[in-house]
Amino acid sequence: MKGTTAKVANLPQNPQSSHSPTANPRILEEEKQAESKNQTTQESSSRAAQSGVAIHSPNTQNLESSMDSKETSANAERYPLFYHDLPSKACNDSTAADCHAPKNACNDKQAGSSKLYTFVFFFALFGVLLLFFGYGYPTLPFWGDDWQYLSIYGTMKPGDNGWIPDRILPLLAHAGLGVLCAYVFMPLSGLDFIDAMVYTCAFVLSASTLALCYLLYRLSLLITRHQILALFSTSSFVIIGFCASKASYMPLFLPADLQAEGLGYTLTLTAFYIIPNLLNLALLTLLMRYQFAQILCPSKQYSHACKSLDPTTHALIGIGALALYLSQFSMTSSALILSSYCGISLLFATLAKIWQHKSLSPLALIKSLDFYALCLSLCVGLFLIAVWYGLNGGRGSYCSGYDFGFGISYAIKHLKSFRAGFWVLFIVLALCVLALAFRHRELRGIIAAQIIWLAILMIGYIGIVSSCGAKHYLMSGLLLSVALTACVWLSLLLRFMPRLIAPAVFVVGFGFLHPFQGYDERPRDAYLQYRSYAKAWVAQVIEAESSGLESVSIFVPKEFPHWQWEGWFFPWFAHTLRQFGIIGREIKVEFKPIE
Repeated sequence: MKGTTAKVANLPQNPQSSHSPTANPRILEEEKQAESKNQTTQESSSRAAQSGVAIHSPNTQNLESSMDSKETSANAERYPLFYHDLPSKACNDSTAADCHAPKNACNDKQAGSSKLYTFVFFFALFGVLLLFFGYGYPTLPFWGDDWQYLSIYGTMKPGDNGWIPDRILPLLAHAGLGVLCAYVFMPLSGLDFIDAMVYTCAFVLSASTLALCYLLYRLSLLITRHQILALFSTSSFVIIGFCASKASYMPLFLPADLQAEGLGYTLTLTAFYIIPNLLNLALLTLLMRYQFAQILCPSKQYSHACKSLDPTTHALIGIGALALYLSQFSMTSSALILSSYCGISLLFATLAKIWQHKSLSPLALIKSLDFYALCLSLCVGLFLIAVWYGLNGGRGSYCSGYDFGFGISYAIKHLKSFRAGFWVLFIVLALCVLALAFRHRELRGIIAAQIIWLAILMIGYIGIVSSCGAKHYLMSGLLLSVALTACVWLSLLLRFMPRLIAPAVFVVGFGFLHPFQGYDERPRDAYLQYRSYAKAWVAQVIEAESSGLESVSIFVPKEFPHWQWEGWFFPWFAHTLRQFGIIGREIKVEFKPIE
């Protein structure tokens, strides 16, 4: 009885079972409706599966998203540098937005203070650059090239200048400095032409260098995801630009060859080398930022931006195309900076595409190139066209011979122009970055591309100095590229190896402050002397023109080569003054040595 009682106790309390003939009709009807609904759902699911349409429930969507994330992460690891639209394991959806902003900008108050710190930093940097270019190492028109190219207005078409037909940007920049001086700075400041030109060049060089530093800051911010670390990397680049060179050389931000031409062709140097170098480095920084965004912070806005473009995007693309065109039609030593990196990036992208689709024909491979690859191809193509024009120009024919032994020795000599502390920093960074690439597969492609790029740059610059002439400013593009790469590697280490922050600060300080040496050649005294000569020449021509004279003789020290270059350069002296309204008519100016 106890067992029977237990069994009875486990029976349902409701005596009317659902299968009983005496069951409630309403319950039976509800169960029939539920079974009918379930059967309908299964049939629709079966039909949807047959027709290839998925039913998206929240759980199904999460599962598909997880599967897509795993698949795309695997592809991103296989092709980390140029695999677009695919997130890597370094960044997921929850942190993608954070990759574009510093960690301490989590609310409006902190974001406002972050912007304030950035503004104060770059405002102070702009002031330092103005003092450097305007007071410490000023630029003024003094030599024949300086005066000649002030009044030669270049065109956007290569081939008009027979000596070096591919240099479009230098001529535009040189004449643009004169226009900005004569029609903006002179009326606003009330200064004469020489002093106004000094401050014009100081402002342009400071603004251009500041723009490059800001782009480097944005790149470092993307990598480190921390404002202070990004500012530290940017400050390291500024310190390198000011302090990395030995005392017998000029700073990287103004690589004048004082041993060759006294004060140096600083105005010609500004338009022909410094501005083209800064432009190519700025575009290179933007390209690296895009590539790191694809690796660290993949986002649909990068991959599908070309499908629906607003007017602002169209304008930015146009400005970028113009900047790319000018960067490649400048000096070969400057254009090589960007074009060589674009060539390596294009090679990596093509190899990744071939590896992914091994059955593609060459024509199909070309058709499959995206907007990114087309931009890389455009850069390389423009560089090759510019080189072809340069080889067929007057300087290309004149400098047809190559002395690679001299080029190698000269390149090694100028690599030694960096202080030993910088090379200690660079070697330490290189070793740490190699270890970083070994640990993080998604970074191997871009690190390999940067190392190969530096090697190709070295070979290219050896070829340039082996051909025709060797000046310190010819090698400045290579040295700035090495400095920029070192700062990018520093940002990577600060992101992926945060324990190295303190050693990095020590190594940077050790590299540039121990031992601290000033530069042996301080051109301040020479600048004051040359400025007094230039101002006296302009004043003498103005007085002769106002007196109705047809010619004037200007006596210069015998060590000045002006009187030797009379037939080559200095008909342009009076022409430039006439061009900018300094004198009302042209008169003949003859330079004679003081015996």
